[in-house]
Amino acid sequence: MNESEKKQLGEMPIRVLHVVGAMNRGGAESMLMSLYRGLDKTKTQFDFLEFTHGATDFSGEIQELGGRILKCKWTQIPSHFRSTQKAVAQLIRDEGPYAAVHSHTLFASGAVLNAARVAGVPVRIAHAHNTSDVGTGVAKQLYRAAARWLIRRNATARVACSPDAGRYLFGPRFFANDGVIVPNSVDLKRFRPQAPATRERREPTTKKVTLVSVARFEPVKNHHFLVELAEELRAREVEFVMKFVGHGSLQSAITAEIDERDLGDRVEMLGLRSDVEEILRGSDALLMPSLWEGLPVTLVEAQATGLPCLVSEAVTRDADLGLGLLNYLPIDSVSAWAGAIEAGFRHRPTASEIQDALGARGYTVEASLDKLLPLYTPGESTRTT
Repeated sequence: MNESEKKQLGEMPIRVLHVVGAMNRGGAESMLMSLYRGLDKTKTQFDFLEFTHGATDFSGEIQELGGRILKCKWTQIPSHFRSTQKAVAQLIRDEGPYAAVHSHTLFASGAVLNAARVAGVPVRIAHAHNTSDVGTGVAKQLYRAAARWLIRRNATARVACSPDAGRYLFGPRFFANDGVIVPNSVDLKRFRPQAPATRERREPTTKKVTLVSVARFEPVKNHHFLVELAEELRAREVEFVMKFVGHGSLQSAITAEIDERDLGDRVEMLGLRSDVEEILRGSDALLMPSLWEGLPVTLVEAQATGLPCLVSEAVTRDADLGLGLLNYLPIDSVSAWAGAIEAGFRHRPTASEIQDALGARGYTVEASLDKLLPLYTPGESTRTT
């Protein structure tokens, strides 16, 4: 009996190929791993196609869970475009069959899904995670227009983490074209608040306040602003420690800036960490001065732990769970952020309030899988664990 016949008899799970840049500890990637861990793998199995070489942060866990990691070089150089898509299509054929290809690569999703269509994959999903990206020139605008056309031509389903992200990638008719909102889910067993009896309540004016940033070191995350904020807090004689969790292309430059401003005793570079939930629970506030965001997973995770958050006004309001934990601040005012930190962080919702808010807005793994799994097998019923 061949593999196709076994699948028809229900003896093998269907396979879904998720296409990402790299399965490192980013927001979308962490969300995918939460979904993968909660998946009933007797019915559905995930594989991952990465456009990078070497091991990535989640490689080991993916393989332990039965997933495969495919690698392919990706280039958007026009002269190589056709050969790149051909290589992706051939890889999908060779490693399939796949019930669905689910792309998380923003505008590159058009080309990815075109390759999936050529490879004969019946379900092709484009997933929007951002509300903006780098570049404003004519060439970039033409690229986006062409990419949106390819997505319209090749996607059988359109998914977004928020309405703003959906409208950005797919256009103003996102909902009219049956767009699906799947909020970035959180593992509630992992991200939960401390019990009130053990939570340390700090007074920023009398004790050292612990501030944390969990973000890739890339321009959009605006770490330079946080270094300036640290300098402002020192000038105001605020007792604080600021912790940076993550890595990225600007990590060395930000480290050098911290050294130049003699902030090494106030700002800690923690690198990649697998215990982010513990770092969040041990902090007084999360800082997110991003230039733009879709619906950041880190911000949902922070609220799940009951942590107050200072975020830029560029972050979508859809991220606010209504728990009184988000404070939106102007990105052009270091003084406003410093003042908010000096004022302190006293409000902490209860664990039951947090769980109710996450459940009501569909931020649980179970709720996300309930929306995604039917997209992979139209007309069938697929259950989770």
